[in-house]
Amino acid sequence: MSSAIIKSGDKPVSTARPLCGCEFKKSWIGRWFLSGVPNLIYINSTHIETKGECYEEQGDKYLVYEKSDNCYRCMAIHEKHETVLQYKETFCEVKGSLQDICYGITGDAPLYSMFRKHPEVKPVACPFKSAPFTFSYNRGSGDCSYPASKAESCTDDSRLVLKYQACPDVPSTESNGKQNHLRPYLIFKDI
Repeated sequence: MSSAIIKSGDKPVSTARPLCGCEFKKSWIGRWFLSGVPNLIYINSTHIETKGECYEEQGDKYLVYEKSDNCYRCMAIHEKHETVLQYKETFCEVKGSLQDICYGITGDAPLYSMFRKHPEVKPVACPFKSAPFTFSYNRGSGDCSYPASKAESCTDDSRLVLKYQACPDVPSTESNGKQNHLRPYLIFKDI
């Protein structure tokens, strides 16, 4: 809370107001992975760890107060899926209006993606219904497209098996012939 005591006649009057003037969406509560950050980021209804307290909100834009530096940043947060939050943010600035600070988010500002770790989300049904499919891959030495590798459905509806083939003319593919199992957790329509 931030507060001040003002005297009005003989009585002190407090101008205390809660620092947290808004709340993040309940569906965001949990622990999230962000690339480059060593620990999971915890989000509760009023706080994003490493970012600060929710101070003001308008649509998908949040003015966040960072107590340690006594500054404010704007975060434009989009829930792409229940397991993915994407955001852009401003640098931390002295207090200004939400509109003024959020105006600092440029179109070419970095877009960060956080992935939910806890609570865990159940996998979705495999979106590839008519497997098998063929695919090629590249491990930095060239495209391995012949013989074609295959993606096949498992008996479990939420798994897909990737069977990599070795390509005789592409270095570092000779140790392939291995399989990876994928479990889809989300489906994007706008990738």
